[in-house]
Amino acid sequence: MQVKFAAARGMVAKPGEVLEAIENGLLDIGDVHVPFEPSKMLAYNFGYFVPFGTEDAVKAGLAARKVFDAYPQLRTNLERRFNRSTSPPARSSATTW
Repeated sequence: MQVKFAAARGMVAKPGEVLEAIENGLLDIGDVHVPFEPSKMLAYNFGYFVPFGTEDAVKAGLAARKVFDAYPQLRTNLERRFNRSTSPPARSSATTW
């Protein structure tokens, strides 16, 4: 299956409103940023509260992916709570597992 995205102008939801827009059916897909949803996504803020993090976004994404892989209940909780399919942090094509 191939998906073609068309360029769109404007904004349907501000960064802190994306999750609610998805929940309300205004958006079918969105990029939800955990720090903008502290009350609803506290369990997913683990990357922001560790004492020794990294400034390397690729390393942080890979570490988050390992946590999602190790604890599948993180994904199932999102799917059950918000009634939506989820995608965990992406795997880097440059990294072998």
